[in-house]
Amino acid sequence: MRHDDDWIKLYRFDLSPQPWIDFEPRNWHVCTHPGSIFRHRLVAARTDGARRLTLSNDELTERTVDGHAAHHRLETPHDITEALRKRFGLALDADDEAALQARLVDILRVPGTRWPAMHAMNRRQKE
Repeated sequence: MRHDDDWIKLYRFDLSPQPWIDFEPRNWHVCTHPGSIFRHRLVAARTDGARRLTLSNDELTERTVDGHAAHHRLETPHDITEALRKRFGLALDADDEAALQARLVDILRVPGTRWPAMHAMNRRQKE
């Protein structure tokens, strides 16, 4: 995290072994609890040394080491899966991509977004 002109360490990692019991309950919680943001939002992050990419639902943000942030709105579920593939390096086969795009329509039609109109449009196209 940046504070004034310095970077502040937020995490410290070492190579000491960690028992599985330290991970399992937390992973179960974020995957299954109804209040978990990971059940209701698409979240991805990646760094490559020169920049940090974050994806939160349909907003792609690119931050550089000088603190500049560029925000890009992704217009469709297809745009989102393309960003996951090209910008985040995820390998999506055709079945995974189709399932994710279908799920994105449901995730992204929450109040306060512009996705309900798209959801209605997609539903009409299927009929």
